Amino acid sequence: MEIKNSDIQQLIEVYNNKENQAKEYLPNTVLEAFQVVTFQAIGWPSRINNKKELWRYHDTMHSHPDRYRRYLNLLSDISQEDIKLMEKASEIIYNFSKNNDFIYCSSGKNALTVALYQKKIIEKYFDVPRNKLIFEIGPGCGYLGLLLGLSGYSYIAMEACQAFYIYQSSLFRYAFGSDYNDGLNDNDYLKINHMTWWDFNSRNLKIENIGLATCNHAVRELHPSAFNRLLTVMKNSCDVPKIISEDLGQDVCGHLSQLDRNLCQQGFSMKSISQGIYLFEKSNIPGLNISNLSKLIQALPSPLRKIGLISKKILRKLKIYTINNESKYLLHPISYLKPLKTKHILDSVYDKYEGNNLPPDLSWELGDW
Repeated sequence: MEIKNSDIQQLIEVYNNKENQAKEYLPNTVLEAFQVVTFQAIGWPSRINNKKELWRYHDTMHSHPDRYRRYLNLLSDISQEDIKLMEKASEIIYNFSKNNDFIYCSSGKNALTVALYQKKIIEKYFDVPRNKLIFEIGPGCGYLGLLLGLSGYSYIAMEACQAFYIYQSSLFRYAFGSDYNDGLNDNDYLKINHMTWWDFNSRNLKIENIGLATCNHAVRELHPSAFNRLLTVMKNSCDVPKIISEDLGQDVCGHLSQLDRNLCQQGFSMKSISQGIYLFEKSNIPGLNISNLSKLIQALPSPLRKIGLISKKILRKLKIYTINNESKYLLHPISYLKPLKTKHILDSVYDKYEGNNLPPDLSWELGDW
Protein backbone atom coordinates (compact mmCIF):
# COMPACT_ATOMS: atom_id res chain seq x y z
CA MET A 1 0.00 0.00 0.00
CA GLU A 2 1.42 3.39 -0.96
CA ILE A 3 1.85 5.92 1.85
CA LYS A 4 1.86 9.55 0.73
CA ASN A 5 4.08 12.14 2.37
CA SER A 6 0.94 14.08 3.27
CA ASP A 7 -0.33 11.01 5.17
CA ILE A 8 2.84 10.92 7.28
CA GLN A 9 2.68 14.64 8.01
CA GLN A 10 -0.95 14.27 9.04
CA LEU A 11 -0.01 11.32 11.28
CA ILE A 12 2.57 13.49 13.06
CA GLU A 13 -0.01 16.22 13.67
CA VAL A 14 -2.74 13.82 14.85
CA TYR A 15 -0.33 12.01 17.17
CA ASN A 16 0.94 15.24 18.73
CA ASN A 17 -2.61 16.55 19.26
CA LYS A 18 -3.83 13.30 20.82
CA GLU A 19 -0.78 13.11 23.06
CA ASN A 20 -1.21 16.69 24.27
CA GLN A 21 -4.90 16.09 25.00
CA ALA A 22 -4.07 12.94 26.99
CA LYS A 23 -1.42 14.75 29.04
CA GLU A 24 -4.07 17.10 30.40
CA TYR A 25 -5.57 14.24 32.42
CA LEU A 26 -2.52 12.15 33.36
CA PRO A 27 -0.82 12.48 36.77
CA ASN A 28 2.79 13.64 37.05
CA THR A 29 4.01 10.16 37.96
CA VAL A 30 2.83 8.84 34.58
CA LEU A 31 4.35 11.76 32.66
CA GLU A 32 7.64 11.19 34.50
CA ALA A 33 7.63 7.43 33.92
CA PHE A 34 6.86 7.62 30.19
CA GLN A 35 9.43 10.20 29.22
CA VAL A 36 12.01 8.45 27.03
CA VAL A 37 14.58 8.90 29.78
CA THR A 38 17.43 6.95 28.21
CA PHE A 39 17.19 8.81 24.90
CA GLN A 40 17.09 12.10 26.78
CA ALA A 41 20.12 11.11 28.87
CA ILE A 42 22.29 10.33 25.83
CA GLY A 43 20.90 13.05 23.55
CA TRP A 44 19.12 10.72 21.10
CA PRO A 45 16.50 12.67 19.07
CA SER A 46 13.14 11.23 20.10
CA ARG A 47 10.69 13.51 18.26
CA ILE A 48 10.18 14.74 14.71
CA ASN A 49 8.17 17.68 13.42
CA ASN A 50 8.37 17.00 9.71
CA LYS A 51 8.03 13.93 7.48
CA LYS A 52 11.47 14.70 6.00
CA GLU A 53 13.05 13.68 9.32
CA LEU A 54 11.66 10.14 9.22
CA TRP A 55 14.69 8.67 7.43
CA ARG A 56 16.73 8.94 10.64
CA TYR A 57 14.75 6.07 12.20
CA HIS A 58 15.31 3.70 9.29
CA ASP A 59 17.68 0.84 10.20
CA THR A 60 19.03 2.60 13.26
CA MET A 61 20.37 1.48 16.68
CA HIS A 62 22.17 -1.57 15.23
CA SER A 63 23.95 -0.06 12.24
CA HIS A 64 27.61 -0.94 12.91
CA PRO A 65 28.82 -3.65 10.48
CA ASP A 66 30.59 -5.59 13.27
CA ARG A 67 27.33 -5.79 15.18
CA TYR A 68 25.48 -7.01 12.09
CA ARG A 69 28.07 -9.72 11.45
CA ARG A 70 28.04 -10.77 15.10
CA TYR A 71 24.30 -11.38 14.88
CA LEU A 72 24.89 -13.45 11.75
CA ASN A 73 26.99 -15.73 13.96
CA LEU A 74 23.84 -16.40 16.00
CA LEU A 75 21.82 -17.28 12.90
CA SER A 76 23.34 -20.52 11.68
CA ASP A 77 19.97 -22.31 11.49
CA ILE A 78 18.38 -20.41 8.62
CA SER A 79 15.58 -22.28 6.86
CA GLN A 80 14.13 -21.75 3.38
CA GLU A 81 11.06 -20.32 5.09
CA ASP A 82 13.30 -17.79 6.88
CA ILE A 83 14.93 -16.81 3.58
CA LYS A 84 11.58 -16.22 1.87
CA LEU A 85 10.40 -14.17 4.85
CA MET A 86 13.56 -12.03 4.83
CA GLU A 87 13.34 -11.50 1.07
CA LYS A 88 9.80 -10.22 1.46
CA ALA A 89 10.57 -8.04 4.50
CA SER A 90 13.73 -6.51 3.00
CA GLU A 91 11.87 -5.65 -0.21
CA ILE A 92 9.09 -3.95 1.78
CA ILE A 93 11.56 -1.93 3.86
CA TYR A 94 13.61 -0.89 0.82
CA ASN A 95 10.55 0.18 -1.16
CA PHE A 96 9.18 2.01 1.89
CA SER A 97 12.42 3.99 2.20
CA LYS A 98 12.59 4.68 -1.54
CA ASN A 99 8.93 5.69 -1.92
CA ASN A 100 9.31 8.15 0.94
CA ASP A 101 12.47 9.71 -0.52
CA PHE A 102 14.72 8.81 2.39
CA ILE A 103 18.26 10.16 2.30
CA TYR A 104 19.37 6.60 3.02
CA CYS A 105 17.48 3.81 1.23
CA SER A 106 18.20 0.21 2.16
CA SER A 107 16.68 -3.13 3.14
CA GLY A 108 17.22 -2.29 6.81
CA LYS A 109 19.58 -5.25 7.10
CA ASN A 110 21.13 -4.33 10.46
CA ALA A 111 17.97 -3.95 12.53
CA LEU A 112 16.14 -6.55 10.41
CA THR A 113 18.76 -9.21 11.18
CA VAL A 114 18.42 -8.53 14.91
CA ALA A 115 14.63 -8.80 14.52
CA LEU A 116 14.95 -12.21 12.85
CA TYR A 117 17.07 -13.44 15.77
CA GLN A 118 14.41 -12.20 18.20
CA LYS A 119 11.63 -13.88 16.21
CA LYS A 120 13.51 -17.18 16.25
CA ILE A 121 13.93 -16.87 20.04
CA ILE A 122 10.18 -16.49 20.43
CA GLU A 123 9.52 -19.52 18.23
CA LYS A 124 12.19 -21.62 19.96
CA TYR A 125 10.89 -21.15 23.50
CA PHE A 126 7.16 -20.49 23.00
CA ASP A 127 4.32 -21.87 20.93
CA VAL A 128 2.21 -18.73 20.54
CA PRO A 129 -1.07 -19.39 18.66
CA ARG A 130 -1.51 -17.11 15.63
CA ASN A 131 -4.77 -15.75 17.12
CA LYS A 132 -3.02 -14.66 20.35
CA LEU A 133 -1.36 -11.24 20.49
CA ILE A 134 2.39 -10.89 20.78
CA PHE A 135 2.81 -7.65 22.71
CA GLU A 136 6.05 -5.73 22.06
CA ILE A 137 7.23 -2.88 24.26
CA GLY A 138 9.67 -0.46 22.63
CA PRO A 139 9.85 -1.92 19.09
CA GLY A 140 12.48 0.49 17.72
CA CYS A 141 12.34 0.33 13.92
CA GLY A 142 9.40 -2.07 14.16
CA TYR A 143 11.01 -4.83 12.13
CA LEU A 144 10.16 -7.62 14.61
CA GLY A 145 6.51 -6.59 14.27
CA LEU A 146 6.91 -6.64 10.48
CA LEU A 147 8.34 -10.19 10.53
CA LEU A 148 5.68 -11.44 12.94
CA GLY A 149 2.88 -9.89 10.88
CA LEU A 150 4.21 -11.33 7.64
CA SER A 151 4.37 -14.74 9.37
CA GLY A 152 0.69 -14.59 10.31
CA TYR A 153 1.01 -13.69 13.98
CA SER A 154 -1.28 -11.22 15.71
CA TYR A 155 0.72 -8.32 17.10
CA ILE A 156 0.40 -5.18 19.21
CA ALA A 157 3.11 -2.59 19.90
CA MET A 158 3.47 0.05 22.60
CA GLU A 159 5.99 2.80 21.85
CA ALA A 160 6.65 5.88 24.03
CA CYS A 161 9.07 7.54 21.58
CA GLN A 162 7.11 9.76 19.19
CA ALA A 163 9.61 9.48 16.33
CA PHE A 164 9.76 5.70 16.46
CA TYR A 165 5.97 5.49 16.70
CA ILE A 166 5.63 7.57 13.51
CA TYR A 167 8.18 5.37 11.72
CA GLN A 168 6.59 2.11 12.91
CA SER A 169 3.06 3.26 12.14
CA SER A 170 3.97 4.47 8.64
CA LEU A 171 5.78 1.20 7.90
CA PHE A 172 2.95 -0.97 9.24
CA ARG A 173 0.38 0.98 7.22
CA TYR A 174 2.54 0.51 4.12
CA ALA A 175 3.01 -3.23 4.74
CA PHE A 176 -0.37 -4.28 6.14
CA GLY A 177 -2.87 -1.65 4.91
CA SER A 178 -6.34 -2.13 6.36
CA ASP A 179 -5.13 -4.95 8.64
CA TYR A 180 -3.33 -2.33 10.76
CA ASN A 181 -4.83 -0.19 13.54
CA ASP A 182 -2.68 2.77 14.63
CA GLY A 183 -4.43 3.04 18.02
CA LEU A 184 -5.16 6.75 17.64
CA ASN A 185 -8.88 6.52 16.90
CA ASP A 186 -10.17 3.26 18.35
CA ASN A 187 -8.94 0.17 20.15
CA ASP A 188 -10.68 -2.49 18.07
CA TYR A 189 -7.82 -4.88 17.53
CA LEU A 190 -6.98 -6.00 14.01
CA LYS A 191 -4.13 -8.30 12.97
CA ILE A 192 -1.43 -5.65 13.55
CA ASN A 193 -1.96 -2.94 16.17
CA HIS A 194 -0.48 -0.04 18.07
CA MET A 195 -1.33 1.05 21.60
CA THR A 196 -0.31 4.58 22.54
CA TRP A 197 1.64 5.09 25.75
CA TRP A 198 -1.21 7.13 27.22
CA ASP A 199 -3.76 4.39 26.51
CA PHE A 200 -1.31 1.96 28.11
CA ASN A 201 -1.83 4.01 31.28
CA SER A 202 -5.61 3.78 31.23
CA ARG A 203 -7.06 2.95 34.65
CA ASN A 204 -7.31 -0.81 35.32
CA LEU A 205 -6.01 -1.59 31.85
CA LYS A 206 -6.46 -5.16 30.67
CA ILE A 207 -5.27 -6.12 27.19
CA GLU A 208 -7.32 -9.05 26.00
CA ASN A 209 -5.81 -12.09 24.32
CA ILE A 210 -2.08 -11.60 24.99
CA GLY A 211 -0.09 -14.77 24.36
CA LEU A 212 3.37 -13.33 25.11
CA ALA A 213 5.11 -10.01 25.72
CA THR A 214 8.58 -9.11 24.49
CA CYS A 215 10.84 -6.19 25.39
CA ASN A 216 14.24 -6.26 23.69
CA HIS A 217 17.25 -4.05 24.43
CA ALA A 218 15.00 -1.90 26.63
CA VAL A 219 14.22 -3.30 30.10
CA ARG A 220 17.05 -1.39 31.79
CA GLU A 221 16.37 1.68 29.64
CA LEU A 222 12.79 2.08 30.85
CA HIS A 223 12.00 4.30 33.80
CA PRO A 224 11.57 1.86 36.75
CA SER A 225 7.94 2.97 37.17
CA ALA A 226 7.26 2.27 33.48
CA PHE A 227 8.57 -1.27 33.86
CA ASN A 228 6.48 -1.67 37.01
CA ARG A 229 3.43 -0.58 34.97
CA LEU A 230 4.25 -3.25 32.39
CA LEU A 231 4.26 -5.93 35.10
CA THR A 232 0.90 -4.65 36.41
CA VAL A 233 -0.71 -4.72 32.97
CA MET A 234 0.63 -8.20 32.27
CA LYS A 235 -0.79 -9.47 35.58
CA ASN A 236 -4.17 -7.93 34.74
CA SER A 237 -4.15 -9.32 31.21
CA CYS A 238 -2.79 -12.87 31.43
CA ASP A 239 -3.40 -15.93 33.57
CA VAL A 240 0.24 -16.90 33.05
CA PRO A 241 2.08 -13.65 32.19
CA LYS A 242 5.45 -14.02 30.49
CA ILE A 243 7.86 -11.41 29.10
CA ILE A 244 10.85 -12.46 26.99
CA SER A 245 13.83 -10.14 26.54
CA GLU A 246 16.83 -10.40 24.24
CA ASP A 247 19.42 -8.18 25.93
CA LEU A 248 18.25 -5.89 28.73
CA GLY A 249 19.65 -2.70 27.18
CA GLN A 250 21.89 0.02 28.57
CA ASP A 251 22.02 0.55 32.32
CA VAL A 252 20.98 4.21 32.28
CA CYS A 253 18.02 4.25 34.66
CA GLY A 254 16.98 0.61 35.23
CA HIS A 255 19.37 -0.14 38.09
CA LEU A 256 19.31 -3.76 39.21
CA SER A 257 18.34 -2.97 42.79
CA GLN A 258 15.20 -1.14 41.60
CA LEU A 259 14.44 -3.86 39.06
CA ASP A 260 14.72 -6.46 41.82
CA ARG A 261 12.35 -4.46 44.07
CA ASN A 262 9.77 -4.13 41.29
CA LEU A 263 9.91 -7.84 40.57
CA CYS A 264 9.55 -8.78 44.22
CA GLN A 265 6.66 -6.32 44.69
CA GLN A 266 4.78 -7.75 41.69
CA GLY A 267 5.63 -11.40 42.37
CA PHE A 268 7.73 -11.83 39.22
CA SER A 269 11.13 -13.44 38.79
CA MET A 270 13.76 -12.88 36.13
CA LYS A 271 15.87 -15.80 35.02
CA SER A 272 18.27 -16.44 32.17
CA ILE A 273 17.04 -19.17 29.80
CA SER A 274 20.09 -18.80 27.53
CA GLN A 275 23.01 -16.40 27.32
CA GLY A 276 21.62 -12.91 26.91
CA ILE A 277 17.99 -14.10 26.87
CA TYR A 278 15.84 -13.42 29.94
CA LEU A 279 12.39 -14.53 30.99
CA PHE A 280 10.14 -12.59 33.37
CA GLU A 281 7.27 -14.62 34.84
CA LYS A 282 5.13 -15.01 37.94
CA SER A 283 7.03 -16.94 40.58
CA ASN A 284 6.95 -17.96 44.23
CA ILE A 285 10.64 -17.01 44.30
CA PRO A 286 10.38 -13.41 43.05
CA GLY A 287 13.25 -11.10 42.14
CA LEU A 288 16.41 -11.55 40.11
CA ASN A 289 17.12 -15.27 40.00
CA ILE A 290 20.22 -15.64 37.87
CA SER A 291 23.10 -16.05 40.35
CA ASN A 292 24.33 -19.48 41.44
CA LEU A 293 22.77 -18.93 44.88
CA SER A 294 19.38 -18.13 43.35
CA LYS A 295 19.56 -21.13 41.02
CA LEU A 296 20.41 -23.38 43.99
CA ILE A 297 17.40 -22.11 45.92
CA GLN A 298 15.13 -22.69 42.92
CA ALA A 299 16.33 -26.29 42.68
CA LEU A 300 15.52 -27.07 46.33
CA PRO A 301 12.34 -28.97 47.28
CA SER A 302 9.51 -26.66 48.36
CA PRO A 303 10.00 -26.88 52.19
CA LEU A 304 13.75 -26.22 51.90
CA ARG A 305 13.19 -23.42 49.39
CA LYS A 306 11.64 -21.22 52.09
CA ILE A 307 14.71 -21.74 54.26
CA GLY A 308 16.90 -20.80 51.29
CA LEU A 309 14.95 -17.57 50.71
CA ILE A 310 15.21 -16.62 54.38
CA SER A 311 18.95 -17.33 54.29
CA LYS A 312 19.30 -15.13 51.22
CA LYS A 313 17.53 -12.24 52.99
CA ILE A 314 19.81 -12.65 56.02
CA LEU A 315 22.90 -12.63 53.78
CA ARG A 316 21.66 -9.42 52.16
CA LYS A 317 21.15 -7.72 55.51
CA LEU A 318 24.65 -8.77 56.56
CA LYS A 319 25.88 -7.40 53.21
CA ILE A 320 27.52 -10.73 52.43
CA TYR A 321 25.24 -11.14 49.43
CA THR A 322 24.34 -8.06 47.33
CA ILE A 323 22.57 -7.39 44.09
CA ASN A 324 26.03 -7.27 42.47
CA ASN A 325 26.17 -11.04 42.92
CA GLU A 326 23.41 -11.14 40.31
CA SER A 327 24.80 -8.49 37.96
CA LYS A 328 27.88 -10.46 36.94
CA TYR A 329 25.57 -13.05 35.38
CA LEU A 330 23.99 -10.46 33.04
CA LEU A 331 25.81 -11.35 29.87
CA HIS A 332 25.67 -9.47 26.57
CA PRO A 333 26.79 -12.32 24.30
CA ILE A 334 26.81 -10.17 21.19
CA SER A 335 29.77 -8.22 22.63
CA TYR A 336 31.81 -11.39 23.03
CA LEU A 337 31.06 -12.90 19.63
CA LYS A 338 33.49 -12.39 16.80
CA PRO A 339 32.05 -10.93 13.57
CA LEU A 340 31.32 -13.62 10.99
CA LYS A 341 34.06 -13.47 8.35
CA THR A 342 32.54 -15.86 5.83
CA LYS A 343 29.57 -15.04 3.62
CA HIS A 344 26.16 -15.73 5.15
CA ILE A 345 23.05 -16.64 3.18
CA LEU A 346 21.39 -13.43 4.40
CA ASP A 347 24.13 -11.36 2.76
CA SER A 348 22.74 -12.51 -0.58
CA VAL A 349 19.22 -11.42 0.42
CA TYR A 350 20.40 -7.89 1.21
CA ASP A 351 23.08 -7.37 -1.46
CA LYS A 352 20.78 -6.18 -4.26
CA TYR A 353 19.50 -3.35 -2.04
CA GLU A 354 22.64 -2.25 -0.23
CA GLY A 355 25.54 -1.68 -2.63
CA ASN A 356 28.13 0.56 -0.97
CA ASN A 357 25.47 2.58 0.79
CA LEU A 358 26.45 3.05 4.46
CA PRO A 359 23.98 4.14 7.14
CA PRO A 360 24.44 7.90 7.79
CA ASP A 361 25.24 7.33 11.50
CA LEU A 362 28.12 5.05 10.55
CA SER A 363 29.28 7.33 7.72
CA TRP A 364 29.55 10.20 10.18
CA GLU A 365 31.46 8.08 12.72
CA LEU A 366 33.92 7.03 10.02
CA GLY A 367 34.44 10.66 8.95
CA ASP A 368 32.77 10.11 5.58
CA TRP A 369 29.89 12.54 6.04
